[in-house]
Amino acid sequence: GPEPDADALLAHCGERLARYKIPKEIQFVDSLPYSPYGKVEKVKLRVQYL
Repeated sequence: GPEPDADALLAHCGERLARYKIPKEIQFVDSLPYSPYGKVEKVKLRVQYL
């Protein structure tokens, strides 16, 4: 399929979401850190990408 495009995704969000709901930045990652319970570990994401 086509490669993901951050600008196109932001434009799509801009057409459909309220201004305050539009993300400031979009980053594509290969994988997400999961807990043993199958949930995404958001704290590890913040540390990894800040």
